[in-house]
Amino acid sequence: MKKRKVLLVNDRNFTAQEMINRLEWLNRYNIEFVTFPDRPDESEGEFQERMLQMEVHGPSEELAQSGLTDIIKDINILVVHFTIIPSSIINAAKDLELIGVLRGGWENVDLPAASKRGIPVSNSPGRSADAVADFTVGLMICESKNIVRSSIALRKGLWKQRFANKDFLYNLKGKTIGLVGFGQIGSRVAKKLSGFEVNILVYDPYIPEGTIKKAGCETVDLDTLLEKSDFVSLHYRYNKGDKSIIGPRELSLMKPTAYLINTAREGLVDSDALYQALKDRKIGGAAIDVYEKEPLPKDYPFFDLENVTLTPHLAGHSLDSMTAPFEILGEEIERFLKGGKLQFVRNGII
Repeated sequence: MKKRKVLLVNDRNFTAQEMINRLEWLNRYNIEFVTFPDRPDESEGEFQERMLQMEVHGPSEELAQSGLTDIIKDINILVVHFTIIPSSIINAAKDLELIGVLRGGWENVDLPAASKRGIPVSNSPGRSADAVADFTVGLMICESKNIVRSSIALRKGLWKQRFANKDFLYNLKGKTIGLVGFGQIGSRVAKKLSGFEVNILVYDPYIPEGTIKKAGCETVDLDTLLEKSDFVSLHYRYNKGDKSIIGPRELSLMKPTAYLINTAREGLVDSDALYQALKDRKIGGAAIDVYEKEPLPKDYPFFDLENVTLTPHLAGHSLDSMTAPFEILGEEIERFLKGGKLQFVRNGII
């Protein structure tokens, strides 16, 4: 039987050899690995800018690696991480049977183009869910307990114990946490918070109420969540062109002592409205890990605020997050090679 060719496209996150090593157990299914580098000399800043453009404009031809068009012609299975796969690459792959994405998202692949060709696209759901959930809980504590601010002050030689939130510096116990989104990450945040003895409200119209209730949480509408929560944490999917879910009106519904946590997508929040709300002390504070432009410019206005914790898009970073997607997607590829039903298809092709 003819070997299936599996193309592994490595980017700045994984070397070609790392990808081969983590998927070599699939060799038992009569496959042949082929590798291709996606912009190996691209800087971190250039990479981040391209990814932000991709999230805004989709997997366009201009953002893609044109060299893939030639090598993909006789490939059967394509495995990518952040590499952008527009329609031209999909259409050039005459023998392509499956596209695998080593991410929790799949925005870098033109799903309609793959669907038109009858090619299933699978991703790696939950690959960094624990990392982001851990980080989210950490940000709640850091922002409300002034951990980062006090550390910065000490490094400057200041023994500072009173900060902007001195009049509402409370413990988590007994507080209400509002989770906007209850998918892979939001549900894990709820589980990790269970030991803090908090009350958890959830807004997610796509998750059955019974699932949320079984997790010990309460389903509410967004306005109720904003009005009642002491922490509002965003875990909602954002698609290009979507309107921000948190704008001036939504911020006005929050308690003046409440904190907004965003480890999801920058576009979920109207940044100008959030800046003004923090500056005017309309809400208690915020912790942000995602931004419209990364790295941040030196004149980023939030740098001047006392009631915000800023981190450089770190939530999903961990060694576990680097190995998990190969396990998740590797098993999906194995199901395909054995003729089984795929579990993580994102474009409706079975």
